[in-house]
Amino acid sequence: MDARKNSKKPKRPRDVDEAQREWEERFQTLIELSSEWYWEQDQNSRFTLVTGSTVGHGGIGPEKFVGTFRWDRGAVPVGDGGSWDPHKAALEARQPFTDFIFKRPDSKGGLRYISTSGEPVFDDKARFRGYRGIAKDITETRRAQELLALEHAVNRCLAEADSLGAALKAAIRAVCETEGWACGRYLRVDEKAGVLRFGEAWSVPDARIERYLEESRAAVYGPGVGLVGLVWQSGQPLWVPDTSKDTRTMRKNLARESGLYGAVFFPVLSEGKTIGVLTFNSREVREPDERLLQAVRVIGSQIGQFVQRMQAEEGVRESEGRFRSLTDLSSDFYWETDAEHRLVPTRYDRKRQPVIPRGDRSGKRRWEVPSTRPDDAGWAAHRATLEAHLPFRDFELARIDDNGVERHLSISGEPVFDAAGVFKGYRGVGKEITERKRAEKLQALEHAVNRSLAGADSVTAAVRAWIRVVCETEG
Repeated sequence: MDARKNSKKPKRPRDVDEAQREWEERFQTLIELSSEWYWEQDQNSRFTLVTGSTVGHGGIGPEKFVGTFRWDRGAVPVGDGGSWDPHKAALEARQPFTDFIFKRPDSKGGLRYISTSGEPVFDDKARFRGYRGIAKDITETRRAQELLALEHAVNRCLAEADSLGAALKAAIRAVCETEGWACGRYLRVDEKAGVLRFGEAWSVPDARIERYLEESRAAVYGPGVGLVGLVWQSGQPLWVPDTSKDTRTMRKNLARESGLYGAVFFPVLSEGKTIGVLTFNSREVREPDERLLQAVRVIGSQIGQFVQRMQAEEGVRESEGRFRSLTDLSSDFYWETDAEHRLVPTRYDRKRQPVIPRGDRSGKRRWEVPSTRPDDAGWAAHRATLEAHLPFRDFELARIDDNGVERHLSISGEPVFDAAGVFKGYRGVGKEITERKRAEKLQALEHAVNRSLAGADSVTAAVRAWIRVVCETEG
């Protein structure tokens, strides 16, 4: 009998086949339900497999990636100066990588941010076979971070500026540079005349756009007149992808000659009232960005409160007949707390550090740090304000600093909410008022002494009264 006919190929045990099938099913379920997708590459770093339920995010399917490199399709690394060389060097060295972030255009012309991790694959003879790994779309997270940073940047501009005009111009510039707008304007409400008037502006270096802004200075808008007038009247933001095609656009020819098309308008609010309108223009047609629209509502409120406060302070300074520069009134430091009211460190430069002992500058609630004022009732009232998530102004407290000196502070703050309305904590500004408090105390002592001397019927009584006043005042 032919031995070859009797020889049979060994069969794999059924339990091994079943186990492999189960593991493959688990893998497919994980990939389909996960926010990440799985990929494989050959020895030359070309994709050979891309699979996962979210791989088509942005309108690009997996078949478009097979046979391409990671750096194809206009992809650019985030970091490393936008160069792929460091990543390519890591691949050549067969090194694993984690959370490598790059951005690439999607099917609609927008940008998607991708985070990917991978490891080299070797066969049983230690020969390099390629890479495999996972990736995920982090665009939403990235945009949320950028918008939050924008809110902080605007807040910092307002806190650090030495005049109202400079603050508005700096805030406009921050929005333009962060979000890619070519120019921005602030139009203020002239209540007496009942019109919007040019306030401040900023633009990229471009003679045509600068001419556009210059000619805008003389323009005025009534309620409901033009796009800015509509926003003033409605109190709602407005996004126009192409102003040259919108029948409501005034001065269409001037905008077109300046090379400006896309625009967004949003109200500057104070206590629910529109006191101005901010408008930003782009050189390209630009579709609405819902996240940015949410952010501008916060920014409009920030700027509105700042403008109203500055105008109110200016009125007080004028009525008192005293001149103060905005530098004197600007905050000495910026602070933030989390949702539990604990102080957290910030990355912003500050002219002076808060008057809190070095070991107590973060991670504690304000009332957990030793203080000399206010009293328990004062702290209770302040805590009630915070628990109600209400803004506050000019809350005064005093602490003993590292040198044993009593220092007085005045702080103001506002609650912070995310896009869903969830309370995230507080942020605000503060300034030292130690010298002012000392002057007030000295003045009160002087008045008390004068009253004692005036009411005394003898020199001895006057001296005793003077000594008593000093002792009681100074402890």
